[in-house]
Amino acid sequence: MQVLKKPVFVIYWLRLLLGWAVPTARGQDVSLEANHQEGAASRVTLTLEVSGKLRQVSPTAAKQDASKSATPPEAAELPLKVSGRLMYDELLGWRAPNSDCASKSARYYHHAEAAIEVGGQSERIRLGDDRRFIVFDATDHPILYGVYGPLTREELDLIATPGNSLLADRLLPDRSVEIGDRWSNNVDTIAGLLNWTELNSGEITSQLEEIRQGLALVTITGSVQGLVDGAESEASIRGEFRYDLNWHRITWLSLHTRETRQSGPMHPGFEVESELRMRIEPLESSRHITAEMLQTAWSPRSPAQSVLSFEPRPVLSH
Repeated sequence: MQVLKKPVFVIYWLRLLLGWAVPTARGQDVSLEANHQEGAASRVTLTLEVSGKLRQVSPTAAKQDASKSATPPEAAELPLKVSGRLMYDELLGWRAPNSDCASKSARYYHHAEAAIEVGGQSERIRLGDDRRFIVFDATDHPILYGVYGPLTREELDLIATPGNSLLADRLLPDRSVEIGDRWSNNVDTIAGLLNWTELNSGEITSQLEEIRQGLALVTITGSVQGLVDGAESEASIRGEFRYDLNWHRITWLSLHTRETRQSGPMHPGFEVESELRMRIEPLESSRHITAEMLQTAWSPRSPAQSVLSFEPRPVLSH
C-alpha cells in the first residue's frame, strides 16, 4: 500500500508553521492541478449547519394532487434545523488514465453524527460502529456504500453530505491561470458536490483571487437548477476554497447555499440556507485502514452492498 510521501507531509506542516509565502504577481501564470497519488491519505473534517422550513404535504392533499385536481396540494411549513459533523480518514484509490483526480476512495469514519429538529421535534442520527468503513465510488454515478454491510437510509443521508472531499479537487481549472482569471466549473462536479442527481441549467464559476502563504485563494459563485431524486431544485452558491501549492490539493472549502426544493417522490420540499465547512489535511498513513480492508474495498461492489437496510425509525421526542 502506498502512502503520501513523507517529504510532502513535512513540507506542508513547515509551511503552516513558518508562514512560507509564494510570491505570485498579477499577470503570472500558476498551475492549480490536482495531485492524487494512489494510496495518499488525508484527514477530513466537515461541519454542516442548515436552517429553514420544510414543506410537508398531507396524505389527503397528495391524493388530490394525484387525481390532478385544479387546486394545488396544501403543504404544512415546519421549521427545520440540522447540525452535522463528520471526521474521517480517506485513502485515495485508482484514477482514470486521463484524469488527475481519483475515482474511488476508502474511508474510516471517526465521527459521524447529526442533530435534526423539525417542527419542535428532534432526533439524533449517528453512524453505527460496525459501519465506519465506507467506500465512495465516483467512477460512474457517485455512490457511497458500507464495505461490511448495508447502510440504513438515515446513515446514508448522514454521510452523503454536500462537499464530498473526493470531488473537491475537480473544482480546479484544467489550464494555468493568473490572479483575476475565472473559469466555469463542470456540471457533473457541481452536481456531485451538492449531492444532486443532475444539473439542468445555471452556472457556477470560480475565480483566483490571490496567492498568500503558499495557498491559492479562490472564490466560487453562481446559481443552478436541477433534480434531486426526481424533485426539482434550485440553489444559489457563494463560497471559497484554498489550494495548497506544495501539496497540490484543495485543503479548505466553505460554501453558503440557499436552496429551494420541490416535493418529490422520496423527500418533502424545503427552503433552506446552509453553511458547509470542510478541511482536508495530509496524513502519512491511517492506522484505521489496513491492507486487508483496502483489498476488500477495491474489490468489485457486491449486490448486497448496493441496497439499504431497513430499520424502524425511533419516535421523535419533544
